[in-house]
Amino acid sequence: MANKQLRRLLDLPGIQALENKLLMNTRAGAEDFGAFDRECQELSRDLFGIDRTDTLYFLPDDVNWDELSDSEREAFASASDAHEAQFVASAMDWDEDRVAHLEEFGWDLTDDRGHPLRVCKYFCRQVESVAKGIAGTAPNVDEVSAKSWGEQMALEARKFKTGKR
Repeated sequence: MANKQLRRLLDLPGIQALENKLLMNTRAGAEDFGAFDRECQELSRDLFGIDRTDTLYFLPDDVNWDELSDSEREAFASASDAHEAQFVASAMDWDEDRVAHLEEFGWDLTDDRGHPLRVCKYFCRQVESVAKGIAGTAPNVDEVSAKSWGEQMALEARKFKTGKR
């Protein structure tokens, strides 16, 4: 991967804020998992156009599992297994393994020290989906840079105003 520029998840708007939440309160995900998970899913939808749910396999709406024959059930189970087999990173036990796997697809999910992001497990499935072209889209780097710059300027302005009082 030395020749290829990696897309850095941490550079996308909103990721650092979520990373900070987990850094400052390692139990943030455990104590209020629902709220934190919703925040991750909203950001995922903003960044990639999908959230984790969009990467899951679902039976078509018009299919009733109870009315299927054994062979039809096997076919859907096989389709589900094939779909899930595309998502290698989320099935891994360790963030280090997820990071190494997603690096092969051009994504960097590490912090400034080279350690896996704490939000890795919340975003790895969507990143892999985008990287493999399954669903979602990668954020436009120029758009993201402009948005990040704007957010940084707004933050600096708030700090300046606070200091003037």
